[in-house]
Amino acid sequence: MTPIGRAAALHIAFWQYDPLYRRAWLVWPQAIAVLLAGWFLVGLPQAAVPVGNWAKPADCTNASTPGCAATRRAVYVWDDEVGRPSIANQFTVYVDRASFQNSAPDDQPKLTAALGAYYRYDWAKAIDLLKSATASDPNVQFVTALALLLPNSTDQARSAEVLLREAAAGGHRQAGSVLGRVLFLGAGGLPKDETAGRKLIDDAVAAGEPYAMRLAAAGYVSGELAGTYDTIKAVDLLRRAADAGDPIAMAQLAYCIDTGRGGLARDAGKTIDYLRRAADAGFEGAQITLARWF
Repeated sequence: MTPIGRAAALHIAFWQYDPLYRRAWLVWPQAIAVLLAGWFLVGLPQAAVPVGNWAKPADCTNASTPGCAATRRAVYVWDDEVGRPSIANQFTVYVDRASFQNSAPDDQPKLTAALGAYYRYDWAKAIDLLKSATASDPNVQFVTALALLLPNSTDQARSAEVLLREAAAGGHRQAGSVLGRVLFLGAGGLPKDETAGRKLIDDAVAAGEPYAMRLAAAGYVSGELAGTYDTIKAVDLLRRAADAGDPIAMAQLAYCIDTGRGGLARDAGKTIDYLRRAADAGFEGAQITLARWF
């Protein structure tokens, strides 16, 4: 049998016994017609897609530049820790690594590596890295407590509370603030003690601790502090915390400026300035917000 004859015989057999084969013979002509029509339309002058520097951003210094009107309508997208702050969602703790200089030389690289693991959400590794460090060191106690708190189990929260108390007694500046939040919320199923928690936060604010200022500001915005709402006081606390170097406070202050919270004048330039400072300091929320804007 010739090749043409074999092909014809196969075609007849498949046509008789394979419904998918028959359907394909009905579908393919339609598909080819659609493709031809698409090629025809793409080939028309008015449908041609321009090529060139498509990846180069438009210069929007002139608002009339094509495409810039839509760009000017872009808005920030804020995560809840920044845009809807509460004591409960202020879980990002900016740790000043300068305090590690007070630790033993052998422990300093362990603390740096553990803090990096903590920020990467690898809490088990952070704890493991510090097992060989000096257990009585307030820095070791504090970073270990931070890693224990985030999985949010009661046993780990209880261990974290003990470590935070020891670190605070040893003079660690931030330990009292974090412990205040733990007690105020009853984190990880621990007994809630709002009075003791607020006192720790207030004492840390009086001592100028930035994280405590941010916690208090969140409480005044959310009404968690005995139902007291005071956005003006919150903005003042955020400004102090931002000036002291807390990048999350910088992002929150940027949000306040962008929305006019606390009587602030809305100023896009200042908003971007504080956001950029927070992003440069490593706060992921600010980095994402700026990326969305750009």
